[in-house]
Amino acid sequence: MGKTNLICHILDNEESRGAVVRIFDLSRSCCLDVPEKVYRISREVVSLANINSRVVVGIDGLPPDGEQATHREARAIRKMAAAGAYILIAIRPESRAVAELLPEAKVVGAKDLLCGEGMSDEPVRWGFTHGIPSLEYSLMGPASSRVINCQDAVTAKYVDALARLSSEYLRDSLDEEERALRATLMLLGSGELASVREILPRTDDEALLWLKVSAPLFDINLVNSKFSVAGLCENALLEKCLPMLRGTCSKWGDLVLGVVWALSRRGDFARASLVGSMVDDPEELSAIGCHWGEGLLFSGQREFLNRCLAAADDSGVRATPGYLKSRQLILEVDGRLSEAKSGRLECAGFLPKSGRSSFDWGVCRLVADCRDRAVSACGNMGQPGGQLRATDAALVLHGKVMGLLAAGELKGAFTAMLDSPFRREPRTLPAALLCDDFAFVSALLGERLTPEEKRDVAAAERIIGGASPRRLGVYRVTVNRALRVVMGHATSIKGVERAINRAGENGDTLIEASFLLAAAVADLRSGGCTRAHVRASRAVLLAESGGSSYLADVAKLLDAAILLSLGEGATVAAKNSDLSEPALRDLMRLLLHANGGGLSSHKSFERLSKARCDREVLWIVSLLSKDCGEVSRAFRSAAPHAWTDLIDEEPSDSESVPETPEGNHLVGEEGLLVLEEPEDKTYRINVLGGFSVYCEGKLVDPLKFGARRARDLLIALAVTPGHELRRHEALRAIWGETDYTDGMQKLYEAVAAARKVLRAQELGVDPFRNVRGSGLIALNPESVGTDVDVFLSEVESVLADGAGDRAAMDHARLVRRAFSTGPCGLGGDPVGACEDAGRALDASFADSMAVGISAALRLGRPLLACQFAESALEVAPGREDLLIGLVRSLTELGRMVEVEQLRKDYRAKVKKGEMVPCPELEEAFREAMRRRDDESLEQ
Repeated sequence: MGKTNLICHILDNEESRGAVVRIFDLSRSCCLDVPEKVYRISREVVSLANINSRVVVGIDGLPPDGEQATHREARAIRKMAAAGAYILIAIRPESRAVAELLPEAKVVGAKDLLCGEGMSDEPVRWGFTHGIPSLEYSLMGPASSRVINCQDAVTAKYVDALARLSSEYLRDSLDEEERALRATLMLLGSGELASVREILPRTDDEALLWLKVSAPLFDINLVNSKFSVAGLCENALLEKCLPMLRGTCSKWGDLVLGVVWALSRRGDFARASLVGSMVDDPEELSAIGCHWGEGLLFSGQREFLNRCLAAADDSGVRATPGYLKSRQLILEVDGRLSEAKSGRLECAGFLPKSGRSSFDWGVCRLVADCRDRAVSACGNMGQPGGQLRATDAALVLHGKVMGLLAAGELKGAFTAMLDSPFRREPRTLPAALLCDDFAFVSALLGERLTPEEKRDVAAAERIIGGASPRRLGVYRVTVNRALRVVMGHATSIKGVERAINRAGENGDTLIEASFLLAAAVADLRSGGCTRAHVRASRAVLLAESGGSSYLADVAKLLDAAILLSLGEGATVAAKNSDLSEPALRDLMRLLLHANGGGLSSHKSFERLSKARCDREVLWIVSLLSKDCGEVSRAFRSAAPHAWTDLIDEEPSDSESVPETPEGNHLVGEEGLLVLEEPEDKTYRINVLGGFSVYCEGKLVDPLKFGARRARDLLIALAVTPGHELRRHEALRAIWGETDYTDGMQKLYEAVAAARKVLRAQELGVDPFRNVRGSGLIALNPESVGTDVDVFLSEVESVLADGAGDRAAMDHARLVRRAFSTGPCGLGGDPVGACEDAGRALDASFADSMAVGISAALRLGRPLLACQFAESALEVAPGREDLLIGLVRSLTELGRMVEVEQLRKDYRAKVKKGEMVPCPELEEAFREAMRRRDDESLEQ
């Protein structure tokens, strides 16, 4: 509890003991003369004290004032105390002058109210709350949790509490310098105090020490010159609270720019781009993009970099080294090969004209060399002179690994990366690519990743997807899906045609050949041998044109197996048996012999050994042994027993293969259920627990939807069944408009405003469905997903007939998480047209929780059942089945005081006629009391 809650609890306790209590809130007082208001309060309190033996007064929100006014307030307070009243006053640090005038008062500081300061056993929790009561309560409260991208799963209630607290910490009553200091610390999140002094040179130790004492949100350590801000040190939470911080001091623009440059200097480009979203000056954006382009791109902040370079285009600074370098890096990472080659020529021609022959183009050359390795295995990898930066060294190693993979040297690639520190904890694109390389090679060799390496792969996914969503991001997803097919854990590759086409457009020859080869394996496994033959033949041609004899040999070997599966003789299949790789030649000879090729089974292998199966070809041997029908059976009969034994010992699970989640939900290492988030939707609209919209996975500033009531239109459509409304219903719900002709212009403007914010024209995707002649306005289901859909899907799973207790309980947990604090309301719903939809969602939530309560109690999970009941009663107070579940779960937990309070409240409501007597609920109370009495007798 905070100061206000502490006062309220003390007053409630005093009132229960017979004291006369009064509470006055001056923070919302309409009276301009606060000292006069305090004086009048003192007169009333003195009168009460003359009549009653014990008077307790609470005064909240005493604002700061001038010296004369403060002296007058102190005299009034002293007068009340002299009359025998007990006075409790909650003041902010800037109002501390009144406390200094009352030396006899007992001062309880902010530090005294913290919960468990210095929780050494819970450092993560301490980092989220710093012991602040409101944050502690919201973090562990009964509200359902929504998983966001930070170190812990926090509640939507916590996010709201943090946003309110952040806004309160930047209130107008603070002086300008202190507001600027607080805003700087919040935007930086954590780090060295030296970076704060770079932005605000006038900041001294005295100001920081005062902040440490008076504002517990900031954890400032003057000894080691470091600081952290509770919650806001997490980028995901800062993103949620950023609208609350915008424009809180007069020099906001300069402060934001200073923070962006400070964050960029320390390499925190993810947070820099988040704060940089508030920069509007084109010249400043241009400077950021030209100076920090490499860092922004390599950390996955492609969208912000594009904005900066667009500003540079408008500012006319295209012919500068920084601009050309940033643009060329984008072309190498995400552009077509023809565009990248044109950019290389332009960069090479710029150097003589600028007279700067030694400008740092090294990273561009390294990225270009890596790009060429995706086109041809014959490309050379540059080796810059001098000591390499970590980024450059990771690029060199990535290029080397690509060459080894193209040559089929899986063990060499694995050895090169095994002890490399560059692939661990990736923060840049080169490191992320190297991390993915290691996961790929490990899977082919049958190795399993450690838990730490799995977390690194998840971080790599975010970086690669952010840096190159249309090229590397697509490739990465397809590679993971293809790997599952090749290793025998799946039978199809979702979106492989799109990836093959994208690789062909980009000129990535070897990538295209690899995808064709994987698609051929999927076709073969699903019985589409003709399609598999066509794709394998194309893969041979592309691999040969790309100079990868290994990839061409694999495709030829696969094509031979496909031809044999089609019924072609060994003679036809042997037409492509001229392989250059000895190990693959051995497999080809064995395959042809097993299927009537006439070769001697006793002929010794060139490379392979009958005593053991080489790990580099294990995946190919497994494919030939399992997925070609009769051909595979013949191959197994001819293969050495050591090979088939090793294949049969392979684990049936797919732990070694990175998996793209496609099921309803996953259970993580600690049993955390994760809601399904559809990845194939361009837009995602969340209206449960707060309004937010994501466009291509990026959060859109919610303030942008304020124009033309676009926000209210999206909310109304999201909560309505089917996500469609008749136009006259939309007009009534949002504007209270009954004139259809006049209201249509408003509706048109709202739709246009939403499309503009969602970049519909730029992306070529319309968030609205055009239903001509029907009088409907609807969301486009092909491009828009909502959290309401996810919520209702989980509700169906809970209420499904035949669902077991465990499944019902788990899905109820997901329902509780998805529902959060319920549907957010419209900015104004004049006729309450959307209330029915909101009530229907509330009822679905309550029904699911009732089923979840019963299941949890049967499974011996009373605490979870209690949480279900508390959450449901927030939207359906007085519902009998929920109350019965709450009483039973509290009884199991031994929380009899709360059961007694519930019984007392129930009887009071029945007596007033607010509730109808419920025999089942009364029986639950009686059972709880009997258990309490039995336990008392045993003691």
